[in-house]
Amino acid sequence: MTGAEIHRLIQQKPFPFGETDVDEVIETHISWVLLTSSHAYKIKKPLRLNFLDFTTLDQRHFYCKEEVRLNQRFSQEMYLKVIPIYLRDGQLSWTAPGSIVDYTVVMKRMDTSREMLFLLEHHNLQASQIEQLAQTIAYFHASERSLVLSFDPFFLATEFADIASLLPALSGVATKKMMETISTCIQQSTNFIQSNAAGFKQRAKEGYVKDCHGDLHLKNIFITDTPVLFDCIEFKASFREIDVLNDIAFLAMDLEAHGAEEWSVLFVEKYQHFSKILWTPRDKALFLYYKAFRACIRAKVNALAWLEHPEDTALEKEVIRYVERMADYFSKLN
Repeated sequence: MTGAEIHRLIQQKPFPFGETDVDEVIETHISWVLLTSSHAYKIKKPLRLNFLDFTTLDQRHFYCKEEVRLNQRFSQEMYLKVIPIYLRDGQLSWTAPGSIVDYTVVMKRMDTSREMLFLLEHHNLQASQIEQLAQTIAYFHASERSLVLSFDPFFLATEFADIASLLPALSGVATKKMMETISTCIQQSTNFIQSNAAGFKQRAKEGYVKDCHGDLHLKNIFITDTPVLFDCIEFKASFREIDVLNDIAFLAMDLEAHGAEEWSVLFVEKYQHFSKILWTPRDKALFLYYKAFRACIRAKVNALAWLEHPEDTALEKEVIRYVERMADYFSKLN
């Protein structure tokens, strides 16, 4: 679908659960999310990027079903089902049968004031909530079987270095210092992988590579009576089939990037407690690298958005935030 078709779809009422109005439309680089009073309707954009392909109707249908299946592992009440979008007599609709032109992931709408980042920024996070979240993630990881994969740590180096593809475009908006920092971190990433390849592979042999969440940052967690993890990676299995250290490093890094080092320390301590796994010096070094890796991912995501909206100073600050985190972790690894 196109943006214009999304607008046409909004005009067709009622919605699948009887709602008559859309409160907000959120557009990301890969989807649209339509928020009503009680539900969220997510529609994937028909595009191809270097890490996903949603160009055909069958592919979008498959990944919509995957999104529901994978996220129901920890968000059963939030992720409801996949429904078709119909075209009949030139009208788009969820409720009037016709030829199927697209698919929608239907979710229960959550209270955005319970988003973890919102709670952190408003100083409403509590130690008990961090502990419960650590327990939830540790038990989820424990419930997933270990994957027998030919784990290639150099995949990490390649993914890290992918941010270099943005450097030519960033040269028009980023400072020289930022560009140099990114280039230096890419080289440091490659060097670390080369020096520690055996450690990465050994953890895979020990059973720590599992089908994880893959995108555990502060905006993908709601803190309610029980923590709700959502929006895991569905479009590329290799982004999700990772070392559990890589999975939790995202959240630890994001807490630190937002000035909440004490919550990061508590989260990691409680995760270790509930997982009942003692970390070796090797594990601690790999965990620090994974935090640098995750900072790179967030820098890249925000840089892509910044390049689309170079006038947005908030996006520029987000890129700077994560680039500085990335560099800080490497300074501790050296």
